[in-house]
Amino acid sequence: MFNFENIAERKIMRAIERGELDNLEGRGQPINLDDDIRVPKDLRIGFRILKNAGITPREIQVLNEINKLKQEIKLTEDKNYKQLLTHQISILRASQKL
Repeated sequence: MFNFENIAERKIMRAIERGELDNLEGRGQPINLDDDIRVPKDLRIGFRILKNAGITPREIQVLNEINKLKQEIKLTEDKNYKQLLTHQISILRASQKL
């Protein structure tokens, strides 16, 4: 018994054989796997505009900085430095709530 995937695969193979997919836009280029599924629907357009303009939203900058600090905590042995990094993370998290 055929399932949907088998039917779709057969149709794709036929289209390839007939050359129907030869002139698609972006052919030979890497697939853009940019995923905004985790962004709330009402913010997607705004975030997309910012991204296309090369601007990173403040929330994303803060999350990236927090992730860098967490990685640094994992790599250091110095307790005082870990404490300082943890404090910096707390400050960044508090700034997000403002």
